[in-house]
Amino acid sequence: FERFNEAFMMHTSTSPQYGIIASLDVAARMMETNGERLMDEAIEEAIEFRKQVVTLGKKFGKNGWWFGVWQPDKYKGKPFEKVSNKVLKKETNAWILKPNEKWHGFGGLEHGHILLDPIKVTLLTPGISKNGGMQKWGIPAGVVSLFLREKGIVAEKTGHYSFLMLFTFGVTKGKSATLLNSLAEFKKLYDSNAPLDSVFPELVKAHPEQYSGLGLKGLCTRMHDYFRKEKIDSIVQEMYSLLPQQAITPAESYKSLVRGKVKKFGLKQLPGKVSAAMVVPYPPGIPVIMPGEKFSPETRKTLQYLAFSEEFDNEFPGFENEVHGVSIEMEKGRKNYKVYCMV
Repeated sequence: FERFNEAFMMHTSTSPQYGIIASLDVAARMMETNGERLMDEAIEEAIEFRKQVVTLGKKFGKNGWWFGVWQPDKYKGKPFEKVSNKVLKKETNAWILKPNEKWHGFGGLEHGHILLDPIKVTLLTPGISKNGGMQKWGIPAGVVSLFLREKGIVAEKTGHYSFLMLFTFGVTKGKSATLLNSLAEFKKLYDSNAPLDSVFPELVKAHPEQYSGLGLKGLCTRMHDYFRKEKIDSIVQEMYSLLPQQAITPAESYKSLVRGKVKKFGLKQLPGKVSAAMVVPYPPGIPVIMPGEKFSPETRKTLQYLAFSEEFDNEFPGFENEVHGVSIEMEKGRKNYKVYCMV
């Protein structure tokens, strides 16, 4: 089944999904009749939400913590939350990632090359400093994302210390206020170390040996300490810094996959093997190994990341990583990562 699925995924897309096609037709009609007004309202609502998060951050930051937003701190020397919505909607320079600015963490960017989308709001949880290093304490975003999901608020992408919220035509002031209230509720529960069986009852019921008797702050602390110990920040950064060696073309690798000339190997067996699968951690959804590429010394951080993810999945069930191209098999009560490689 897994080999069939890999082959199937090479030839499919979301395009034939009639629900998506119908929603696109409806959206096109809405854009035709009231598009400019609707988009203007969505952008303004996103900007207003961003400002509220920043304002609350300055309020709570004096005696505690709050969530951050991945965006410029200032525009034309003025604090972001003090800039008028009209200016932020009209002037694209307010959203450009300028080279070597600390807030985005990227170095030698070409000027004017990357623009931040106002309606894609990336919220930050404590744990990573502005220079990119791990802080002594933190709140992993996966815990916050699960809390929001159980309240019917779904994040688009959840990283280790960030999650993405999309503002669209359907996001009204009421909905964004609900999100803010839910974040405030999470903060209150975290600060009081509320028992997990009251915050995540189904999680504790499914995995009592890991979570019974634990509080929300205790869970976040345990998970953050695990990230710090494994130095996940440097692993992820270095994983995307080096390109793997290409041994054969993706087409040759695909032929071997569909003809069954492949075999699944555990992580300790992968060094020296040629991958027959595309390995893609989510987020960010960028491949770290393509079919036909070799698990070579250049991919040591990729292997380290996969080993970390495998161990994390066993330590924190219910918060498993999503890695396309990896098969998960239960052996002696443990989840084990395996990847299809050439034989």
